[in-house]
Amino acid sequence: MSRRPVRFILREVAVALQRESLAEHGGIDGIRDEALLLSALHRCVNRCMNKADDEPDASTPALAASLGYGLAMNHAFIDGNKRIAMIAAFVFLELNGLRVVASELDAYEVFIDLAVGKVSEAELAKWLARSCE
Repeated sequence: MSRRPVRFILREVAVALQRESLAEHGGIDGIRDEALLLSALHRCVNRCMNKADDEPDASTPALAASLGYGLAMNHAFIDGNKRIAMIAAFVFLELNGLRVVASELDAYEVFIDLAVGKVSEAELAKWLARSCE
């Protein structure tokens, strides 16, 4: 049985999600560094492509964690980098057939801890795997 092709978050989608989040929660609109945004988005794509050779059973939560980690750590946007990291990771999971069922508070705490270095990318992947259905 072949695996469904992975669906990725496009740059335009990430920017639209960021603007929607800012409209709802406040903050300053704008991209601080375009190259860092593209790097965060491509990190997930590259990991998926490399895992095809290294780890054929690459998990969707691990790829979502790669995306979330890249967005949280690269600080590509002027404001709301932790929020867009969480939103993009969750949208990526939904695009690929999974839904996060964790509470908003749990998700918030995990992504805050990710941004300050208390949670690693691998730990985020494990949390996402436990938190999806």
